[in-house]
Amino acid sequence: MYFINKNFIILFSSIILAAALLIAAESDFKNLQTAKNIAVYEGLIINRIDVAGETRLTKEQIINNFPIKTGSKFSRIEINEAIKKLFDTQLFDRVSVDANRDEKGVVLNIIVAERFIIKDIQYVGNKRLSRTALNDAIKPIMKLGDPYMPQKLNEAVNAIITNYQDKGYLKAYVEPKVTENAGTSDVVIQMDIVEGNEVKVSSIRFHGNTYFSANELKRQMSTKENGFLTLGKFNEFKFEDDKAKVVKYYADRGYYRAKVDNVKFTYQWRDPEIKNEQDLIIDIYITEGDKYYFGDIGFKGNFIISSDNIQKDIKSKKGALYNYTYHITDFQGIQNKYSERGYIFRQVIPVINVNEENKIVSIMYDIVENDKAHIENITITGNTKTKDFVIERYVDIKPGEIFNTAKIQRVQEKLYNTQFFDNINIGVKPGTAEGLMELNLNVSEGKTAMVSGGGGFSTSSGFKIFASIRENNFLGRGLQLGLSGELGQQQKRIAVNFAEPYLLNLPIYIGVDLSYFNEGVNTGYRIGTDQFGIPKYSYYTRHGFEGIVRLGYYFADYYSTFITFDTIVQQYQQWHDQGANGNSPNYVLSDIKKYLIHKVNKKNGSFERWESDWFTTFIISYSLLRDSRNDYLNPTRGSFLRGMIDLYFGHTQLTRLNLTGFLAVPATEWLSFAFYGEIGQIIATPGLSLRNDADVLYYLNPFEDIRGWDTSAYTVFKKNRGLPTYDMKGENGSTDSWSYGRAKVRFFAELRIPIIPKTLGFVTFLDAGQLWMPASSGWNQDGDAHSYPSQFMNIKDMFDPSQYIYSVGFGVRLTIPIFNVRFYIAKRFVYNKDNVGFGKGLKDFEGDTFTPLGAWLGRGWGIAFTMNHPFY
Repeated sequence: MYFINKNFIILFSSIILAAALLIAAESDFKNLQTAKNIAVYEGLIINRIDVAGETRLTKEQIINNFPIKTGSKFSRIEINEAIKKLFDTQLFDRVSVDANRDEKGVVLNIIVAERFIIKDIQYVGNKRLSRTALNDAIKPIMKLGDPYMPQKLNEAVNAIITNYQDKGYLKAYVEPKVTENAGTSDVVIQMDIVEGNEVKVSSIRFHGNTYFSANELKRQMSTKENGFLTLGKFNEFKFEDDKAKVVKYYADRGYYRAKVDNVKFTYQWRDPEIKNEQDLIIDIYITEGDKYYFGDIGFKGNFIISSDNIQKDIKSKKGALYNYTYHITDFQGIQNKYSERGYIFRQVIPVINVNEENKIVSIMYDIVENDKAHIENITITGNTKTKDFVIERYVDIKPGEIFNTAKIQRVQEKLYNTQFFDNINIGVKPGTAEGLMELNLNVSEGKTAMVSGGGGFSTSSGFKIFASIRENNFLGRGLQLGLSGELGQQQKRIAVNFAEPYLLNLPIYIGVDLSYFNEGVNTGYRIGTDQFGIPKYSYYTRHGFEGIVRLGYYFADYYSTFITFDTIVQQYQQWHDQGANGNSPNYVLSDIKKYLIHKVNKKNGSFERWESDWFTTFIISYSLLRDSRNDYLNPTRGSFLRGMIDLYFGHTQLTRLNLTGFLAVPATEWLSFAFYGEIGQIIATPGLSLRNDADVLYYLNPFEDIRGWDTSAYTVFKKNRGLPTYDMKGENGSTDSWSYGRAKVRFFAELRIPIIPKTLGFVTFLDAGQLWMPASSGWNQDGDAHSYPSQFMNIKDMFDPSQYIYSVGFGVRLTIPIFNVRFYIAKRFVYNKDNVGFGKGLKDFEGDTFTPLGAWLGRGWGIAFTMNHPFY
């Protein structure tokens, strides 16, 4: 009986437990159906999306910002990503997603809590800074209409305080107050400002410095004492950098242990009775220590790149004074060597061992090379107008390639040089597997259509007005289309051009230019001065039509080659106000003068001009160039090298050879050096005689080539030294000499200091140049000009410094795509290798007098000014 009852009880209990489990299971199933666990909906179709909690935004706006749409399959991963996307809009404090099942699929319910919107920002207590100035200070952080975020409020407060400190109010204090309006979901922010008194740095005093003077150390700092040219403003963040600059100055000169021990700030009233302004005295206490020297510089762990390969670029040399900059440059250089080979996961650890007894700093670079990184995928974002395939033309990196930082940087530079984009950010993130990287090119498009117009004055062409309409990215396909016109005293031109830089999306360039021109050619022969004392030169006019077809091909990384077919139909003229008179043309090269055979009078019978017949010249040009400049308009790094051959046929018959080179070298983060060289030579085309080379003879432009010189002065220079000139038959059988050339050599060196980066800069320069002519060989068949043999320039003349003219000076360069201005103050001088009556060595040019500018600066100084002249 006992066992039966016991078994019965166990059986009964089991039945009860099973029933309870079934009930519980049924309950859990119902819970799953009511979305208490959304995992059960994985893969089901989303039938509807609802929104709850919205106040200011509409349901439609929230649903439009939600990446998941009706009809897509339910995925927990995608829902989590979609929630993040809504948070990224910064419009919401909280976002959650609930799900329920209906007969057709799944219904999503987006539950949001919106952020309040900034309705107004008020300022109380601001007297020194206007509301506009304060709004500008915090604009990058917050502005009216933005979602309110407490963390950004703190950033805005710091921005206001920094702005006051920059103006000298070091004790400015800001207390923010936020008033919320739940009914309208907005806030009003009030900034209560205590400005304090103006404080300026009156004195910076150094203590403990024995090796370097206080003035020398002050020059390293951006914080300056209040004075005639400085305002004595103090900025806490800049001063922290200043301390590091002072320490670095010591460390670059061997003082490895130098440090700033302490800084003491002392405030005192500038006028104790008024007490409205305070001065700040800064005492900086320095420990200099001893000089240290480099010891052994070694490498370990490097197998891919040999130690010899690394060592050849190491600036730190054993036995030399320790130099912190050299040490950092070496460290970064080793990293770059690996990055350029795809080893971006490399680790370079400088292990420094200091021998205090001998003051020796030895460095062992411990290198962990790791594996190469490869590019898995490249994405392009941010472009709304420019087609992806246009951007991809300049991205010569493909998925699967080794990750090369130098190559990636070059892509960025090439995209900037298209002038399609204001900003190009290259983002890198890990790919789907170890060693793979995702590359993202995020571009910010600028204005590619340019409409420009204006006027100005150029010393080489007088007054003019110009207008241009140009589209550099027509239809977003990279096509170039332009129409331009120019009307001036000496230059008139109207032109239309079209170019396809990548024909059929291949690296093939094709372009067509059509133009009408009317150009006054300044002969450089001075015929007097105007009422203002400005020199007047003789001119002749060439006008006509020109058609150009260009074909080009890009290859390798920096190389391209072009062939150009140019046809010019033109006529020569010399007008009564250009030096001509009723008897004959005057003051022009005989090779031009001989064609001016038709006299044209005005309606009243008075003389107007001499003109020629119409002539046609065909030019075939071939060029090969290498261009690695980081910016076409304002290069600070890179080089340009071009070789060019021009073959002239028809009216003008000759060959021109030109070699041009440019190099930009960065000196610091801001400063850069620029070097330019040009060599040109005219010779006869094989099998043909030289004919009418006056159009293409070389001359030195006094406003861009050798700044400050003109052709008349250069002619005097050459005649005084017995150098060959271009002779022509003048009036009454006389012979005149002009400084034109069959060969040209020119150089310049510049230090460029930006004022507004990429736009406006200060320049100091040194120019040198010469023109070369072979000796004349008698009268030619026309009887009015000497003929010159077809010769190459003598090498010894190229390297003879006494045959060059020179100038040195300073000025400004305004360089933007549609408008270029150059204004220079230049001093010209010469070099005499022998005592020829002018002295020996570097001298003032003997033909110089004291110009009005020279009354202040000295003999030989002048002004050079030009507009819209292309210049490297």
